[in-house]
Amino acid sequence: METARNVTIIGGGGGVSVITPAFAALSSPGKTTAVAAESDSGGSSGEWVELMKKERPDAAALPPGDCRRIIASVAASQRIGEALNYRFGPKSLNEAVTDLTEAIGDVGLALNTSVIDAVYEANDMLEGALQRHPLGNLVLGRLAMEEGFSSAVQTVSELVGARARVLPVTVTPHALVADTGTHRLVGEHIIDKAAVDWLAADIHFSSAVDLGPGVRSAVASADLVVVPPGSMDTSIAAALRVRGMAEELQHQKEAGGKFIAVTNLVTPVKDNYARDVADHVMAIQRWSGRELDGVIYNNAFDKLPDPARAVPVDVARLLELGVLAVGADLVGRIVPKKPDDSLARAEVEHNASVVAELAYQHFLSRQLVPA
Repeated sequence: METARNVTIIGGGGGVSVITPAFAALSSPGKTTAVAAESDSGGSSGEWVELMKKERPDAAALPPGDCRRIIASVAASQRIGEALNYRFGPKSLNEAVTDLTEAIGDVGLALNTSVIDAVYEANDMLEGALQRHPLGNLVLGRLAMEEGFSSAVQTVSELVGARARVLPVTVTPHALVADTGTHRLVGEHIIDKAAVDWLAADIHFSSAVDLGPGVRSAVASADLVVVPPGSMDTSIAAALRVRGMAEELQHQKEAGGKFIAVTNLVTPVKDNYARDVADHVMAIQRWSGRELDGVIYNNAFDKLPDPARAVPVDVARLLELGVLAVGADLVGRIVPKKPDDSLARAEVEHNASVVAELAYQHFLSRQLVPA
C-alpha cells in the first residue's frame, strides 16, 4: 500500500471526523488534510458567531464546531478528543480544563497558559452560561478573536498533537442559502431543519466566499480528494461551492489526482424523498465542477438499524454516469438512540477503516474494479 500519498478530505465536521482518522492511520505523517465547511449557524457555533460579532465587530466571525470535531477526532489520544468535545453539563469549568490538561499531559504535551486563559475569558464572555457549549468551541472561539480563525485552528491542532492537518474551507463570514424554487432559505440551521431536495435546489452563499489559507494547495496537490458522507446541502455543498474549489479540483485532475465520494448509509429522517447513490454523484459533480473518478457505497442494507432508510443503489445509472462504483459492507458502529430522541432512531456510522482501505486499494494503487 502506498502510504506516502497526499489525501485531502473535504466536507462537514461530522463526516470528515468519522473517516479522517482512518486515512491518517494509513498515511505517512503529514500526508492527510481535512478541509471543513464553515457554514454552521445553529447551536453552540451559531451562538459563538453572534457573540463574536458583538464583541469584536472588526474580526471575522467563523463557527468553530466543525473544525473542533475534526481536530478532536485526530488528536493524539482518544481522551484528548473527548475532553475537547465535552459539552458542558455536570462538570464545572475547572473540572473540564483539568481533564484536558491531564489528557494532553498523558501524551507528553502541555496546555499552554494562553489556551487556559482563553477558556476562562470565553466563560466570562458567556457570563458563565456554558450549558451545551463544547470545551473545544470555547478554546477555538476565543483564540480566533485574537489571532484569526486559521491560526487558532493551527494552534489547537498543534496543542493536541493532531495526526492530520485541519483547515477551514474559508475564513470569509457568510450565510448558506438554498433556493428551492418556491422558497429561499437562509442559514445552515434553517436549511437543515427543512426537507430540502438538495439535488433540485440551488445552494449557494449570501455573498462571495473564497478559499481559506492553505486550501488551494491542499486540493491541487492531493493524489486523492475524498468527499465524505454528510448532509448533502449543509455540509457537502457548503464545502464544495466555495469560490476557487472547482478551479483547484481541475488542477488536481490535470496533475493526475483522483476525486471520489463516499455516500451516506441512510436517508435522513427529515427527508421525505429518496435519492440514490447516482443522485449523490450528480450533485457532487455539479457543485464541484468536476467529474468523480469513483464512488464508494454501502451494499449491506440488512446490517442497518432501519434497512428501509438505506440509500438505494442503481448500478445501471452509475455505469451511465461513467463512475467507477465500489460497493461494500460499510456499516460500522451503531449508536443506540438517545433517551430524549423523539424520532426513536439509532445512529449508524461508516466503518472508516474499510472506507480508507477501499480508497487506497482502488484509487491510489490505480487498480480499478467494476461495480
